Amino acid sequence: MAKTKSTIGYFAGSIAWGTISKLLGAGIKFVTIPALLAHFGKENYGLLTLAIATNAYMKLLDMGMNTGGIKFFSQWISSGKYDMIDRVARTNISFYLGVGLLNSFILIGVGTWGEGLFKLSPEQFSTFRYLLFILSAFSIINWITFVFNQLLVADEKIAFTQQIMALRSILGLSVVGITVAFKWSILEYFFADLVVSAGVIFPYYYLARKRRLIRSILPAFYWKDFSIVFKYGLAILAMSIFQFTATQSRPL
Repeated sequence: MAKTKSTIGYFAGSIAWGTISKLLGAGIKFVTIPALLAHFGKENYGLLTLAIATNAYMKLLDMGMNTGGIKFFSQWISSGKYDMIDRVARTNISFYLGVGLLNSFILIGVGTWGEGLFKLSPEQFSTFRYLLFILSAFSIINWITFVFNQLLVADEKIAFTQQIMALRSILGLSVVGITVAFKWSILEYFFADLVVSAGVIFPYYYLARKRRLIRSILPAFYWKDFSIVFKYGLAILAMSIFQFTATQSRPL
């Protein structure tokens, strides 16, 4: 009976905080987007959107690891295999470190040699280039954050992750307010906003370590243990690609 109440409480808390976080984020965007448009102008804000969209394609590099990580971490937490969790989690850091470096190199490459890929004036592309360079500087931290998010979700701490995301939205609103008040440039705003986003890693790592889900942020190389998650992630990726292909290629 106590376990049933605990389960109900977990789902209720997760749903409640998930809803609060999403509504808060949507409400803040409703206010900040017009403010940024008015401050930077339509063309500069468009460059910001284009840079974020370009980086969004890099999410394909996840290769289904997020789903696989949560699945296996959850199983190992239930069976008390904390040594296994630590080995795989820190090897996962090594994996995402590689992905983050690749992400950075791609963004730097696009910013350096990709002028012909976009219909931008030389002045616009110069700004766009620096936006990509700023994104590349945060790629590794953002990817590694996935590891701690996977651990916390697997440990049924979804409410905590949503609380942190709600706080991130509030801090993002503050950054917009400071940007408008002090007339920051688009590059200064973007850097500050990414600093706020990257800061999520600290509370995530703190709780994951406190819960004994990981011993250190230092990468490890237990590839044999990690291969279980990696193979499952690749299978998820393959199914997603096949499903997308089937949906897009069917006759009208």
